[in-house]
Amino acid sequence: MCDACLNNIYCSQNRFQCTECYDYDLCLSCFRSGRESKSHKSSHAIRHILKTEVLKPDDFIPPHDDVNPEQSADQLKTFITLEPDVNRPESEMRWHFLHGADSHLRYLTATVEPGHYAAHLTILTRLSGLLNQAGLDDLKEEGLGYLRVGLGTLRNKKQFFRTRYQEESFASLVLEEGQMIDKMLDRYWWTVVKLPGDGEPVVLHADCVFSLETPEDLGLIVQWSGIRAFASGNEATVSINVADIRLYDIRDFTEPLKVPPEQPPTVASPQPPIATPAPAPEAPVPTPPTQAADAGDEEITAEELLSALLQIQQSVEDARQRAQLEAAIKQRLKQQEEERQTAVFNYMFAKAIQEQAILEQERQEQEEARRFLRLMGFNI
Repeated sequence: MCDACLNNIYCSQNRFQCTECYDYDLCLSCFRSGRESKSHKSSHAIRHILKTEVLKPDDFIPPHDDVNPEQSADQLKTFITLEPDVNRPESEMRWHFLHGADSHLRYLTATVEPGHYAAHLTILTRLSGLLNQAGLDDLKEEGLGYLRVGLGTLRNKKQFFRTRYQEESFASLVLEEGQMIDKMLDRYWWTVVKLPGDGEPVVLHADCVFSLETPEDLGLIVQWSGIRAFASGNEATVSINVADIRLYDIRDFTEPLKVPPEQPPTVASPQPPIATPAPAPEAPVPTPPTQAADAGDEEITAEELLSALLQIQQSVEDARQRAQLEAAIKQRLKQQEEERQTAVFNYMFAKAIQEQAILEQERQEQEEARRFLRLMGFNI
């Protein structure tokens, strides 16, 4: 969705993402017209995204059970649970329990088309319900531990699915050669974050770009180290779920694209002209004031014409959006009135049915009383 005009931006469409505002996108029309909203300014650096690849959890293929088992070998600890997804009733959420020992998980993701991609991951965290307030305060102050995430192309698919490696401890931004991510992934992006202790979602943005020249499968590796855990029991202190992966196919991937938008011409504060070498001044030729004014009116630059066209286009777009909003409001009011009338009709109909039933019951009771009196010998 465009954060300026609130219209949808589909994954196949261009978008302009601000590199200074959090999760702020502009459509092509709003970017060209220099629209500003919230804290975004037209002077902010912009990244041009050609299209977006969205990898949902349903696209994640887990490896062999020996790599990410659902339970420990002695069945004493549960590592993975599948729970219904409240936002998508047809699917399930896979929660991984972090019991304290250094470990990891892997997934093979869907095939991705060629492009220059930056990654955006959302990882949900959930704290144990057994934690008391003192434990929650302690975790909030010190954090839960460290998370290292790698996403990239596979060196060997069979190795990725079946090979089990010795777990690695880490507490820094250093990824050494020969460690798990480097062993399993060929071209990849990775990062390390300290898990916050408040159970809030962890949002990871790629600070670099990896390129795909052919359609390829991607591998996801999530490692954790230094996780706080209970001394005993099957309950994990924290569980994580990889909720969303988005890959942004970026046009300018060496540095953020920064293009100042065209500004509509203003009379009060005209822009100073660009300094260029000027020829030697010639003797002024006196002209009538009307002739000079006419000549000034005829000198319209291409930039001024383009700005005026963009301003007209934006006015037309604003009018169209207002018309759509007014039509939506009228339709909603009409729908509410119809719903109100339907509710009143249903209430009156139910009331009439109820009253009819009461009258029918009274009539039957009176008829029964007359029949009883006749049987007793009374003539009525």
